[in-house]
Amino acid sequence: MAALNEHKAAARAASVRTKFPGMPKDALAQILTKRATRKTVIEGAGNGAAVTALEGTLASPEPASKTLVLTGIGALLTADIAFTTKVQMQLLLEIGEIYECPFSKDDEDDVWLILKTAFGLRGTEKVSSYGRFIFTEAAKKQFRALLRRHGVRRAAQQAVAKIAGKQVAKYVSEKALMGLIPVANAAFGAWFNRRVTRAVGKWAKVKAKIRASTFASIDALNQSDRTAAIWILPLIFHVGTADDQLVDNTVTLYAQASNRLILTNQEIAEVEGLTDAEDFNLLFDSGMKNLVNDEVKRELLNIAVTTAAATQLYFSDVHHRSIERLSKSMGVAYCTDDLHKKIAYLRR
Repeated sequence: MAALNEHKAAARAASVRTKFPGMPKDALAQILTKRATRKTVIEGAGNGAAVTALEGTLASPEPASKTLVLTGIGALLTADIAFTTKVQMQLLLEIGEIYECPFSKDDEDDVWLILKTAFGLRGTEKVSSYGRFIFTEAAKKQFRALLRRHGVRRAAQQAVAKIAGKQVAKYVSEKALMGLIPVANAAFGAWFNRRVTRAVGKWAKVKAKIRASTFASIDALNQSDRTAAIWILPLIFHVGTADDQLVDNTVTLYAQASNRLILTNQEIAEVEGLTDAEDFNLLFDSGMKNLVNDEVKRELLNIAVTTAAATQLYFSDVHHRSIERLSKSMGVAYCTDDLHKKIAYLRR
C-alpha cells in the first residue's frame, strides 16, 4: 500500500489524455505501458551492468572479499525486483485511471488485485484448486456462505501469497541465471524487464476493463432501479460458477461489485437469500417478470456476459448456455457473438 501513489497515477493519466486528445483508451494504456517499460528497461540494463562489474571482481584470482561481492550481487537483484514491482503496481493504478475505474490503495481487494497482477497472476487461477476445496454441487451452498463472509477471499489471498512467493522465487532464479553470462547481464536485464512489464501492462488492461464494464452497469442500475441491483451479486456468482469452478477473477469481481453497491442490511439479507437459493433459476424468472425496463435488463445481462468472459478469458460453452438461459428469462436478445466480442474486448 505504501508503494502506491494514487495522486501521481491520476496526474499521469490526465497528462497522457491531454497530450493525445481523442485517442482510444487502449492506445493511452499502451502509451503508459511503454513508459513504464522504458523505466524498467533502463533500470534493468544499469542493474545488469553493475552485477557484471561485481562478477568481474569474482573472476580475479584473489577477490578482496568474495562474501561482500556476493552480498552486493544479491542486493542488486533485490533492488531490481523492488523497483520493477513498484513501477508495475503503479502502472495498474494509472491504467485504472485511464479506464475511469480508479483503484484505491485503501481498499484491500484493490491492493490484492494490483499485487497479484504485478506478480503476473491472471486471475483465472482456480480457488478450488489452491484453496483445496472440492467444488461440487453439494459444496456450493457452503461456498456461497464463505464468499459472503470473505472466507473464500481470505483463503484465496493466503494461497495467492504463496503463489506470489513462487513468482518472486522464479523471478530471482531467472535473474540469477543471467549472471552465468556476465558480459550479457545488461542486455538480459533490459530484455527481462521489458518482457515482464509488457505482460503486466497487458493484464492491467484486462483487469481495468472487467472492472470498468461491470461498474458502469452497477452505476446505471443504482440510478435507475435499485431493486434490480439486488440481482447483481447472485448473477456474478451464478454465472461465474456455472462450470462448477471458482476462479480468482470471479471472487475478485464479486468482492469489488459488493463494495461498489454499498448494500443496506435489508439488501444484504435479500442478496443472501437469492444466492443461497437452490431454485435460483425459478426465482430469477419470477424476478424478471417484475422488471419492465428493458435497459435495466440489458445492464444485468452485460454483468452476466462480463462475468463469463472474465472467468476464463476464452469462450466457454457452459457459461454461454448459462447466459442464454438467463437472457430468455429477461426477454433480452443474446447470442454467442456477444460473449465472443466481450472476450475480444477484454483481451485486446
